[in-house]
Amino acid sequence: MNANYPGCFVILCALVSSGCFPESKATLPAKAPSQDGYLFCMWNVENFFDNKDNHRKTEPDKEYDSWFGNNPKDFKLKLDHIVEVLLKMNNGTGPDILALAEVEEASEVPNLLVASLNAKLPADNHYTDIAFKNPHGGRCIATCVISKLPIQSNRVTLLGKRIRILEVPIKVNGKELIVLATHWTSKLTDKDGTGRAKYADQIHGAYIAMARNNPDIDFLVCGDFNSTPDEDCVKKHLKTTASVQETLVKKREIEGSSGNDRWLDFPLLNPFSDWKEKKLGSIYYHGKSELFDQIVVSPGLLDDKGWSCDPSSAKVFSEAPPADGKGHPVRFGSEKDHKHVRGYSDHLPVTIRLKVEGAN
Repeated sequence: MNANYPGCFVILCALVSSGCFPESKATLPAKAPSQDGYLFCMWNVENFFDNKDNHRKTEPDKEYDSWFGNNPKDFKLKLDHIVEVLLKMNNGTGPDILALAEVEEASEVPNLLVASLNAKLPADNHYTDIAFKNPHGGRCIATCVISKLPIQSNRVTLLGKRIRILEVPIKVNGKELIVLATHWTSKLTDKDGTGRAKYADQIHGAYIAMARNNPDIDFLVCGDFNSTPDEDCVKKHLKTTASVQETLVKKREIEGSSGNDRWLDFPLLNPFSDWKEKKLGSIYYHGKSELFDQIVVSPGLLDDKGWSCDPSSAKVFSEAPPADGKGHPVRFGSEKDHKHVRGYSDHLPVTIRLKVEGAN
């Protein structure tokens, strides 16, 4: 359990006394996968602030901090909406690994969400592990991971300073998966893409450092990239390719060549590269549907060793009412939007299926 943030002790005591606190992984085996394996989900949950007023100083964080901190019914509605969507996945049991963006930094949201989910799940399907660290970025929001599978808590780390890239190792049957939960700079403040390119370069640099030691590393990066799969920051800076075959061929070519420079183009597969052909979108803004939320995987996840994924299982989850009739996300909104129907988030979740060698 990773809980390095202020105010944690109070909520942990409350959760323990209520029986909602995640069980210790030291006494529990890893959750068995379904026939389809484990479900991984990434979701930007739109300004998911906790139920305490921390007196944030700058907008828009000040507005949401005060609103949810002083209006418990509205916070509970937001929490209930998130839980409702998640429990529509995976035959009503929720994703096995869940990465979230736009969670208030230094907050109790991850614990409150886990408690709410576990209250509706059988004991053998509980979320048990949380990875959460405060990036101290420009806005008071962070990424986090909650999981039914064992997180290597002592190795959870942030990559870089004031940047939302959370590295989370997960281990099942002795096989390790590295998850990077990220939230790249918004186009509203990064109009030329420099900030998003910096995120992509940092992520790919971290991947290269790991792949040099283990070219078959099982590495997954997910997040709200604030960019579509065909933009330069994703395609050229993150070094993504569009097909499994292309990814594996490129990996073999690089491994067969010499010189340290060859690693600079070590590939990652983006299963969402065909988003335009499939008419996929995770956000709807100014009358246009775009795919900002993505899951990208290393070649190591394309073999049958350790962890693996089914690229064809990558999808945008659009089964969250109230729908607008067109499959677009419906935002929860702000306190000022009291007249509009409150949805769930201005983003839709994205999911993919994972398997682990030897798990049954």
